[in-house]
Amino acid sequence: MDELDRARAGVPKTDAELAATAAELGQKVDRLTGAVERLDESYAQLDNRTGTVERRSTRQVIASVLAVALLVIGGWLAYTQVVTNTRLDAVVAAQDQQRSEVQCPILALLLGGYDPETRPAGEARDSYERTFAEYRRIFALLECTTELVPPRPGG
Repeated sequence: MDELDRARAGVPKTDAELAATAAELGQKVDRLTGAVERLDESYAQLDNRTGTVERRSTRQVIASVLAVALLVIGGWLAYTQVVTNTRLDAVVAAQDQQRSEVQCPILALLLGGYDPETRPAGEARDSYERTFAEYRRIFALLECTTELVPPRPGG
């Protein structure tokens, strides 16, 4: 009669059989305990890796958000720089035009009245010559096209 038939018949086991069964169960319990410990270690390692991955992912998300924010700020600064430059160029062009419209006729009048003979020879005439040389330089620098106003005849 095998073990299963005896168990069905209610025949008790002998001490040797009980000891063998207890030893076998002890080995199974030891193997099961080892498997549970390895599973627990694996779970702890997995939990550690998961935490590391979560922290790394969080840092990457934060870095990405910061990069996008810096990109938006940089784009905004570039845009405002372009707008400011455009406005400044318009103001400078308007000032140049206004300067030419106002200064060129005045310089044309002054240069048209150039007559070094009206000054006595010496320091006064030299100063007069330097002043008109500066007027001519400014007239050329402003690219004036205004006709010079000639002096009155006989005067």
